[in-house]
Amino acid sequence: MNKEEEILYDFIKSKLPKNVSFIHVIADVLDISYDSAYRRVKGSTILSMKEALQLSNYFKFPAFFKELEIKIIRPFFKKNGFTKKQLLNLFKKNK
Repeated sequence: MNKEEEILYDFIKSKLPKNVSFIHVIADVLDISYDSAYRRVKGSTILSMKEALQLSNYFKFPAFFKELEIKIIRPFFKKNGFTKKQLLNLFKKNK
């Protein structure tokens, strides 16, 4: 598990009541099996960007979006010649 995933998971855990299963919540939000959720949480399966965004959006974790934008999205789009306007249009189309 990478540092960003750990930060996201810790944030989610802090939002859950003690009697709620963290793995079950991840599975429900991502619409995956409990086994698949367990593998993501333990780091044996990588959390995709789409899944990270789903979790961040569901649990209202805007800091994750900002960090993701700075570390991954901006450099990728800059390297490939995309403008910020094109990036925003891509996100609007995928909603």
